[in-house]
Amino acid sequence: CPVCKIEELNPVELEGDLQAFECPKCKGNFIPYFNYQKFLENRTLNMDIIDKVKFNKVFNNKDDDTLKNCPECGKVLIARKAGFGLEFYIEKCGHCSGIWLDNNEWNFLKESNLENNIYYIFSSSWQNYVHKQEVHEIKINNIKKYFSDEQSEKIIDFLDWLDNQENKREIQTY
Repeated sequence: CPVCKIEELNPVELEGDLQAFECPKCKGNFIPYFNYQKFLENRTLNMDIIDKVKFNKVFNNKDDDTLKNCPECGKVLIARKAGFGLEFYIEKCGHCSGIWLDNNEWNFLKESNLENNIYYIFSSSWQNYVHKQEVHEIKINNIKKYFSDEQSEKIIDFLDWLDNQENKREIQTY
């Protein structure tokens, strides 16, 4: 286990057709690359079905900052923020492509309809989108902090309108 350093993980079925391994101590899950690819064979990414309300849940167990090693090959796991309101990080091995999920992360991914998209989370496009979401949230919080409620509402409405304009850059120039 990358977290508890227990050497033996137990086989577990996350879904009917998704075989994984679970740490008996921390309940984290390791999904081998081949198993996840097999799971994805009959599934497709559909962002329309994602429930935006569930993305606003706050994950109550923060990931720690220590490096984790892959239970399969021993290499260091790469962590990426799940995004879409999910505040935890998912780890993937850069060598064998296995996935490490801490306790309950699979359930949160499933509730958010992201269980079919784990490998997308590691793409630069996904991470750029996650970063834009975070920057937008900071911008909105700062607007609310420095302006009255009425002013904030008007500024936020304008920003939303501006984001939907094809000639956004030209408008910003003026």
